[in-house]
Amino acid sequence: KEFAKKELARWHNGGKKFFYVFMDEFWCNATHRRKGKYVAKGARKPVVKCNERHVPKVNTYAMLCEKRLVTWDMPPGEGKKKGVTKAQFIKFFKQCVGPWMANLKKWAGSREIRFMLDGAAIHDKVEIASWASKYKASLIPDWPSHSPDLNPIENIFTQVKDRIGKELQIYDMKNKEQSQKKISAKRDQVVQGMSDVCAQFVESFPRRLEKCADTGGNHTGY
Repeated sequence: KEFAKKELARWHNGGKKFFYVFMDEFWCNATHRRKGKYVAKGARKPVVKCNERHVPKVNTYAMLCEKRLVTWDMPPGEGKKKGVTKAQFIKFFKQCVGPWMANLKKWAGSREIRFMLDGAAIHDKVEIASWASKYKASLIPDWPSHSPDLNPIENIFTQVKDRIGKELQIYDMKNKEQSQKKISAKRDQVVQGMSDVCAQFVESFPRRLEKCADTGGNHTGY
């Protein structure tokens, strides 16, 4: 609630001067399932065809702005339980996002670029904020935990997965590496065709903040 009020105040005082860039990780598979989709009371529940643990999937990092949605394969984890380490993520982030800064600055024009990063342990916000400042960009401060409904990129993830699943069905764990390459290729193809909807997702951010403030910090319905 407090975060929403503060960010709304920034928006009203100078929101038109901000160019928002939302980011997050998600697991991308090809199983035509709608896990997590909201179902109204009495409505028919979606059919879950498989257990997500037992299908090939690709750990994906994504960047959303009003002009483009971009995705990358996350690197194989080097940490405990094969997780991506903080050092790995910082290196990966700079290598992937860095080449896009010229485009982001062009699209932003005179507006300040503001990156959204959640509080995941591997997200070294101090290091990334220092890197972003070299481009006269900043991070949205104090992003609250457990708040996916505030992040427009979460909704577009659902569309990406659904579009992949409608065209590609992969359950082959024996040829996992080959299956993952097919998923990544289909994901990138789907993402290229979604540029026309990026702006509407980004533009929903202030409305999400208003809902959050109005509901006292409860779920916004997004």
